[in-house]
Amino acid sequence: MYCSHCGTQMLENSSYCPACGQKNEGGGAEPLIQVKKGFPWKKWLAILLFVMFLIMLIFYIASKDLTQSVEDQLKALRSDKVTEAYYSYTAKQFQKSISLEKFREFIKSYPPFFQNQSIQFTNSSFENGVLVLQGILTSTDNQKLPIEYKLIDEDGDWKILSIELLKDGEAASQGVPRQLSKKSDFQSLIKQQLRLTKAQGLEKNADHKPLKNVVDQQLSALSSGKIQEAYRLTANEFQQNTPFELFVSYIQEFPLLRYHDSITYGQSLVEDEIGVIEVELYQTGKAMTVDYALKLEKGAWKIWGMQINQTVQKGELVSQ
Repeated sequence: MYCSHCGTQMLENSSYCPACGQKNEGGGAEPLIQVKKGFPWKKWLAILLFVMFLIMLIFYIASKDLTQSVEDQLKALRSDKVTEAYYSYTAKQFQKSISLEKFREFIKSYPPFFQNQSIQFTNSSFENGVLVLQGILTSTDNQKLPIEYKLIDEDGDWKILSIELLKDGEAASQGVPRQLSKKSDFQSLIKQQLRLTKAQGLEKNADHKPLKNVVDQQLSALSSGKIQEAYRLTANEFQQNTPFELFVSYIQEFPLLRYHDSITYGQSLVEDEIGVIEVELYQTGKAMTVDYALKLEKGAWKIWGMQINQTVQKGELVSQ
């Protein structure tokens, strides 16, 4: 039996419809299309909208977490807090390769870092556990700096591994390094300095005795097996990038640094407290050319880096 008003199925001999409450007048037949209670599609729509909201919220929180270190570092730089920007938001690996002073020099070379107003991220990707973020850094005077950050997970937080500018600018044209990462540590800067000085032309056998004296002292210490003494002749920045154990390994890879019969000094140049000098080492018919880079540190020349240009095979034994 069905309600004569709404078509709801009723128990036999029931007088009132349980759905609409109307008194059944009898004779109700099964409707061609049964009327259903309520509107369940609204319920499903509400659930779907709620799920979509949760997904968007999770995505927003996750994306903010991925970019938080970059945004916090830029906030610190806006307040001229370079030390905080360095120690709080860069990875340990970054700090091993790049000193605070080198970081400060890099940031000062590009005013938009200190005058940053916003950063808009345009692309992100993961490569071998490294998060790559690309975007546009906009300054208060509307300068736009295309930039790339690489970050790694460190103790549950994303920390900056490198900073690279993606487009040539005025500072870059003046020789300022555009990338601040392991690739732009002292060795790369030395190579760049050597390329620049050689392109400009070096004066053969220029009289730069202070450079020669420091190199002489180190080679003499190495020849006497006094590696600690040789290491003390290096700059603080060299020691930050090259622990003593690594320095020892480097010396062992090139025995001619310790076991040589004679030394010849070649081209040299001093410019802006950076000195470059070429050294040739000889021993029993073998030869090796070393480019030394030195820098002034508290008024004294210190070895900033060594680049082997021509050498016998690494580790090749020489007579002692």
